[in-house]
Amino acid sequence: MNKLRRLRSTLWARVNNVLAGIALGQLIAGVLAVTGEYSSGAIRLLCVYVLAALAAGGWLLTRRDA
Repeated sequence: MNKLRRLRSTLWARVNNVLAGIALGQLIAGVLAVTGEYSSGAIRLLCVYVLAALAAGGWLLTRRDA
């Protein structure tokens, strides 16, 4: 019984380390993606379109009936 507990403990420790690594990798990839989009101008262009749509008096994600 003691061996089984040690095996479970070791297994869960490894799983915990893998999940922590995956979370860290996702964070780093997200930061790099946002940095790349900002440096290419994609985020600034999107902000310009959003501000122009809001300044025109319409909501960005609502449907307008004709």
